[in-house]
Amino acid sequence: MTKQEVLQKIKEAKENNSTTLHLTNSKLTELPPEIGQLTNLQALYLAGNQLTKLPPEIKQLTNLQILYLTENQLMELPLEIMQLTDLRILSLAGNKLTELPSEIVQLTNLERLSLARNQLTELPPKIVQLTNLQEIYFDENQLRKFADEIIQLKNIQFYIFDGERHKTIPSEYLARATNGKELINYYLLLKKGGRELNEAKILVVGQGSVGKTSLIKRLITGEYNLKENKTDGIDIYKNWIVSVNNRKIQLNVWDFGGQEIMHATHQFFLTKRSLYILVLDSRLDKDENRIEYWLEKIKSLAGDSPIIVVGNKIDQHPLDINKTGLKIKYPNITDFYPVSCKTKENLFKLKEDVVKEIGKLSGIHDVLPETWFKVKEHLEKIEKDYIPYDTYTEICKKIGINEKDYGKLIR
Repeated sequence: MTKQEVLQKIKEAKENNSTTLHLTNSKLTELPPEIGQLTNLQALYLAGNQLTKLPPEIKQLTNLQILYLTENQLMELPLEIMQLTDLRILSLAGNKLTELPSEIVQLTNLERLSLARNQLTELPPKIVQLTNLQEIYFDENQLRKFADEIIQLKNIQFYIFDGERHKTIPSEYLARATNGKELINYYLLLKKGGRELNEAKILVVGQGSVGKTSLIKRLITGEYNLKENKTDGIDIYKNWIVSVNNRKIQLNVWDFGGQEIMHATHQFFLTKRSLYILVLDSRLDKDENRIEYWLEKIKSLAGDSPIIVVGNKIDQHPLDINKTGLKIKYPNITDFYPVSCKTKENLFKLKEDVVKEIGKLSGIHDVLPETWFKVKEHLEKIEKDYIPYDTYTEICKKIGINEKDYGKLIR
């Protein structure tokens, strides 16, 4: 858009007493000072241009409530904007700002502030004075210092902070947070100390005597016992370390006994964001293996978690199931593996596929507060099968976990 075309639009807006002016994606390199004549303007859209500065006359738009300057070339925020005290929405995303002036606190009516995709290294502590702020976005910056005082923003409902840090917040925590204040609390907790989880959960399920324990031991240690004892209850193996995304990941493998009495406990242990291995006995038919029972159970309790179906004992009988039909009905089945724990046939390929699927799970690299790890490590040292909830909360108190976070650690 040429300068004359812009001036014409400003003229028309003035003549019509317009309250809104759209100059988005107009290839503007400058905004003419005549913009100051639009004193009735309430919304000004300047996104997607090439503006490096704004004319001082912009301060005359005293009725302005919405100002979009997204995706321009601003290197500093003009102080004249601070006189637009009726602003409710200010979007500065996608510019080249290296500093946010403390004078921004003059925008006392601001409800939404977007600072994403700039070059900010810190936020001014005085930002806490924007007490009407409900949404703030400052992801994809270079924040080295975070204004801890921002926690005092009582009305904050949503925010996104430093992009990498935001990505590491567990999705469950994000889903449960009722407002931005909770997420900021979590961020501040991480600042005191945090580390990557680097763990994943594998649940091995199936009928009794299909070879679940034999499969697990073959995959982890290579051991095989022809007379392997049946699993009574649930066994957990924590000694399988693999490399995923160039990080060492501890795989916690849950071996579920196939006894019918155990089935009622599945609702407590079949969790989302886990990899499932459904083990079948290739000598048995579909009904004897109860294939759809297990697939439905996983579907109802674990959502779209990936499932690898393993047909064991193919040294005695080939695996004969309707793979296509099952895959259509249960699309979270990733593959079918006919194996033999006795001869080790196809076990190497299965092991490779397990590691590949683990790498696709979300959350395995989540950064968690150091205090949460201390609780986890304390619980792992307890040799009892269970502890009263009061004992658990007492452990949390001693380590310094806030009471409102007790439940978040065990879900």
